[in-house]
Amino acid sequence: MKNYIKNIYLLIIFLFAAVACSDNDDVIKKDEPGEVIPPVVVEPVTVLDEQFDDKNNYLTSGGQPFPASFSNGYFERTVSDEVIQDLNLKVFLAQCRLEPDAPGVSVNGSTTSDGRILLDANTGAIETGLLGSVSKISLVAANGSVDNTGTKVVLMIKAKGGNWEVYATSPLLSGTNACEWVLDKKIMKYPIYVKIVADGATSSTALAIYDFKLEGTLCESPVEPGPSPENTLFNEGFYNDGEGIKIFKASDGSAFPGGNWNTKEGYFERTIGEQVLKVRLHGCRIDYTENRISIYGEDTSKGRLQIGTGGGYIEFPVLGSVSKISLALSAGTAGDVATRALIQYRDKGTSDWKDLAMSEDITANSPVKWELNDVSANPVAIRIMQDPVITKGNSLAIYDLVIEGATDLLPEEAVDVTLMDERFRDLAIYTVTATGGAPDRYTFYEELHYDREVEGRTLRTKIYQGRVQNTTQPPANANGATQGRLLLKNFAEGGALETPIFGRVKSIVVKVTSADTGQKSKAVLQTRGVGDDKWTDYAVSGEVDDQTVLSWELENISDEPVALRIIQHPDYTHNMGIYNLTIEGTLY
Repeated sequence: MKNYIKNIYLLIIFLFAAVACSDNDDVIKKDEPGEVIPPVVVEPVTVLDEQFDDKNNYLTSGGQPFPASFSNGYFERTVSDEVIQDLNLKVFLAQCRLEPDAPGVSVNGSTTSDGRILLDANTGAIETGLLGSVSKISLVAANGSVDNTGTKVVLMIKAKGGNWEVYATSPLLSGTNACEWVLDKKIMKYPIYVKIVADGATSSTALAIYDFKLEGTLCESPVEPGPSPENTLFNEGFYNDGEGIKIFKASDGSAFPGGNWNTKEGYFERTIGEQVLKVRLHGCRIDYTENRISIYGEDTSKGRLQIGTGGGYIEFPVLGSVSKISLALSAGTAGDVATRALIQYRDKGTSDWKDLAMSEDITANSPVKWELNDVSANPVAIRIMQDPVITKGNSLAIYDLVIEGATDLLPEEAVDVTLMDERFRDLAIYTVTATGGAPDRYTFYEELHYDREVEGRTLRTKIYQGRVQNTTQPPANANGATQGRLLLKNFAEGGALETPIFGRVKSIVVKVTSADTGQKSKAVLQTRGVGDDKWTDYAVSGEVDDQTVLSWELENISDEPVALRIIQHPDYTHNMGIYNLTIEGTLY
């Protein structure tokens, strides 16, 4: 009886539940959590089937016909699977050479099609766009030449948003024998990129690929999204849209001129939250109206930044972290004259720049898009320049530049360096400003100048009404002075030494003397801030005669950016001598 009553009770509950469910059919959906939906199985298709026998199917990265030399380029194939129809898939070629007339090779009793592609041993690559999955890869490979020790094929994969990693390496390719390499298991079931490269550590000889076939499925998002707005710190196109010349400034605050190399120093600022990030330009040129170029079939922004030889760079301040650097790069010289980009970094609180990465060869005919991910999780400054090995004949052109990451919440404590250490001993470093020629040691010049490179920056010091006596020895009471003396006329006649603007001036040591027999001198140190028109007296030295050198030492001159000027005190009407000049502080 108890079981009978229990069963009736359960039946009533079940009936109430059924009624409740029937009243809410429109609420419960088939894809609600809890219901198992069988996955859609897409059968693999032939995505790529390349014989490399027709060079008309391939373009350089700049959209030109593929040359007979190693170059960067791409090709497109229209492919479909059960879900996606007529997808234009791009395949990228890095430092490859097409040989469409190369005869086929025999392997496993059959002969490949005519035509092959060569991959440079160190930088060559065939890289696919994003694929939904890859189930099989087959290719026939051989050494690019007969006089080598053999090479290997390396298959690399990268998940969307991830980094490249080695998936498999072929057996050693020895002698002239070709090898068929087949990977017929499911390589990856989720969206990935695929790249074929040579094992550069095995051989310096190019890798030859005769046939290349890939089976898999397609991806609905073949192109990765652009910069994430919340993480993008810089997104520069260098185009004058009416604001360009207002954004980019010369070091004196005036507009950075376009289309010439006359202005070597400049900057621009970007405000991120409450922080103002200042980016420095050195040895650069901005072509505000430069036309767009095509890289792998996609147009860049208008405008470009050119970085010249001899130490030019664009330098970003310390950032809290850098997750991505993306560059659209070309060469400033038309044709196939190659250049390379070098990215350096500096850890926060240090002054040493270290190499981060070097790009492949870049030409105007074969521009590249270069992307670095997971650059640094720690605070670093970034500097981009042309490879210093390239000393003439080309420049590095940047059309688009994106840096993603986070700002640094704590300001960097700048590192003091030696900004100037002059002995006035080498006439060859001085230039007569009016003529561009070298001075002699016997003549006072209206204006001289000399350049010193500090931490990759060129600092120019100017001398007015001065004479460099490079062989003059100090008197017996030298107080540390060494051979070589700068003579300055008195203040009324315009004698002065002027430095560029420094970021902070920690200390200065000047070895001062009177330059005329039986006379005495005093030196005056003056400062001038950014945007100031007038010089302000900072300190006056003690009096010194012509038989003594005064070692004038000052500490903590300025925590703000200032230029320095040394003159003789206006009360003294003869010449003053300076033997040594040392300044320590930070760069502006």
